[in-house]
Amino acid sequence: MLAFLINAKYNTNSMAVRPEIIARVNGQASNGGILRVSGEGARIRQEYAEATTAYTQALGKFIEHSYVSRFGVVVGGSARLPQDSEEYRFVQTLGDTLVARTGSDVITGGGPGAMEAAPLGGLQARRALETAGQSSRSRNVGVRLHIPIFEEKPNPHLTYAQTHSELSTRLDEFMARGHAFYVAPGGIGTATEVMWPIQLRQIGHVEPEVPIIVDPMWKGMLQEMERSMTTERVAKGRTPTAKAEDFTHITYSDDIEEIVSVIQPRVDWWNKNIRNRVVKLQPGREAPLNHE
Repeated sequence: MLAFLINAKYNTNSMAVRPEIIARVNGQASNGGILRVSGEGARIRQEYAEATTAYTQALGKFIEHSYVSRFGVVVGGSARLPQDSEEYRFVQTLGDTLVARTGSDVITGGGPGAMEAAPLGGLQARRALETAGQSSRSRNVGVRLHIPIFEEKPNPHLTYAQTHSELSTRLDEFMARGHAFYVAPGGIGTATEVMWPIQLRQIGHVEPEVPIIVDPMWKGMLQEMERSMTTERVAKGRTPTAKAEDFTHITYSDDIEEIVSVIQPRVDWWNKNIRNRVVKLQPGREAPLNHE
């Protein structure tokens, strides 16, 4: 009998956990059966609880480090935008302007399309600053997702890239690194990037001051959600399943100047209240009693 043990190892760097495990279970089921060890459930649930706690603690440290160290703008959008398209050039110009004017990191999914355009613009801005004798701390960060059904190579404009096997941890890294969010036109995957910060802001997992800016393409989808969840249900005498204010903090824009003007005050606040108040210590030393 070919056995499947619940504690069997899997390669988390190659693909998402669920498809690999389901394929393995189905394969073992059709080749002799699945062996389950009595009492394994309790141990596995405990291991999962402990791993979840450890991940949350590590994520918290990463959020603190990212929040204090660098101002990052997450730029989402379709991998399908052609390089010669107006939308690609818009995102490229946005990346250029963000770096030139705010000095922020440009954080994308690290692939083609909009994910390539923004860091290309950021790279161009850094080169222009260097030519003018100015330095820039800005980086192009790629937060990639391994997708076995159509593997994407990282674009060549990245300073740093991290590849995730799970969509959920990739989204966590976007939120950990992001101080502001802009989402260009896109498809189903990009829709998730639109909804993720909105959802987290709704439940208080993201501070309300964080700018969330989306291309007007998304206005119809979000307005229809607001209508069907609030006004339409109220009109029918039903309990609304969302609040109208959940949708009021979103900025719709396809104007570079407007997008930067929404983000700039947050950059200024961060520079004054966070970056300029960092006290650097040698490793192993405790923090001074007075940071002022």
